[in-house]
Amino acid sequence: MKKLVFGLMIALTVFAACSKDDDNKATLEANSYVGTVTVVEPPFTASDIKVSVTPIEGTTTMDIKMFEVKFNERMPITIDFTIPKASYTIDGDTINIFGENIIPTMGAGYEKPEYIVTGLKGTIKDGNIEFSLNFGSFPTKYSGTLAKK
Repeated sequence: MKKLVFGLMIALTVFAACSKDDDNKATLEANSYVGTVTVVEPPFTASDIKVSVTPIEGTTTMDIKMFEVKFNERMPITIDFTIPKASYTIDGDTINIFGENIIPTMGAGYEKPEYIVTGLKGTIKDGNIEFSLNFGSFPTKYSGTLAKK
């Protein structure tokens, strides 16, 4: 009887530990964020920039879309563009974003190889997203919070 009770206690402990780990594991869902784009060189900052993150089903990649962005004061218009198939991993409650040599697209999918994305790295955690990358030769950062639905 003691062995049965002891075995049951161990099983419950293992079960409780497993369910706690699952509760703390992040999942990537399609979401929108609002935040700030900062071009490091030449220096420029734009606020209230919307970014959406959409996982690509069956893969560990996502599309990152930025809406109505300007990258310097002299840009006459804003643009929408996508960083397609950026990679991600999940580490506990953090989603790690990374990518190298990704050709971004603008508008209806026009590739812009002159702005090839290199050095993409960032995180999504607790309703916040942060990432840095180079658009061609322009080091750029983004920091945002989950948009209200």
